Amino acid sequence: MPLLLRTAAAAALCALAVFPTEAAGAGPTGHETGSDSDRSVTLRLGQSTDVALDENPTTGYEWQITALPSPLRLKSSTYKPSPNPSHMVGRGGVHTFRFTAVRRGTGDLKFAYRRPWETSAPPAQTLTVKVNVH
Repeated sequence: MPLLLRTAAAAALCALAVFPTEAAGAGPTGHETGSDSDRSVTLRLGQSTDVALDENPTTGYEWQITALPSPLRLKSSTYKPSPNPSHMVGRGGVHTFRFTAVRRGTGDLKFAYRRPWETSAPPAQTLTVKVNVH
């Protein structure tokens, strides 16, 4: 069962779920969590993990991968709007990034929540996930 963690940042609210998913021949493994700059996930070779982040692209902000460690490969990136019976304009949703462990090693997977055209402005929020593939 995935663990959902919630943290508030000054400019944006981010819901984060980092959890290993089943892969052929590999069962799920546990993970440790901490502050936004100290999350981690341990995977076996061939196993996948999802990082799910609250996002509201109607504001122009989106999550971007700023560092992808060599043990991981991006498998998919999908955005799903939150269900809303009134179809209210401006609602947010969840952006889910799925990664697969392709080689043994460690590294930092980094994200930034920003408007793509504001290249000189600092991101509204950042996130780092420490990755260990064995």
